[in-house]
Amino acid sequence: MKLRDIVRAADDGLFWRSLPEMAPAEVGYAAGVSAMYAGAAGDALIVAGGANFPGVPVAEGGEKTFYDGILLLRGGVWSQAGRLPAPAAYGDGLVLAGGANTSGALCSVVKLRPKGEKIVAAELSALPCAIEQAAGAAVGRKLYLAGGIANGTPSAALYMLDTRAAKPRWQVLAPVPEA
Repeated sequence: MKLRDIVRAADDGLFWRSLPEMAPAEVGYAAGVSAMYAGAAGDALIVAGGANFPGVPVAEGGEKTFYDGILLLRGGVWSQAGRLPAPAAYGDGLVLAGGANTSGALCSVVKLRPKGEKIVAAELSALPCAIEQAAGAAVGRKLYLAGGIANGTPSAALYMLDTRAAKPRWQVLAPVPEA
């Protein structure tokens, strides 16, 4: 599939608009940050964490830096809204499932939600293994996490967490077609 097959003309209802420039959240952000967690909740856009090589480029042996800042865009204004429990990147969405930091891949799952001008973080059931660079989706009150790198190996695993269960735990579903 090509990009032209996905993006339709403006008369199909798709349009682009620029957001206000994000102020640096932490020292090192000005170098550009990748792999941030991002998503929308109500009328707010939340971005958190991320990683980069702010000093020496990776090609020259630089060390990757991970961030824990949480930023909130509401009403056209960016604000500092809190901190992740630990610096992280390479996860997915407002439910931060897995990801990685300087210690390696994570099995933690954190749910972020706006409360006034701040972000409230709540821990959810941990993943059954450490996962980074996976794809995530929410369907109703069920969370899905597919693929990525699990315990250091490319994975085709598919996990589901039913947040309405009496004791929510990640369940292993049939794997996706390939890692």
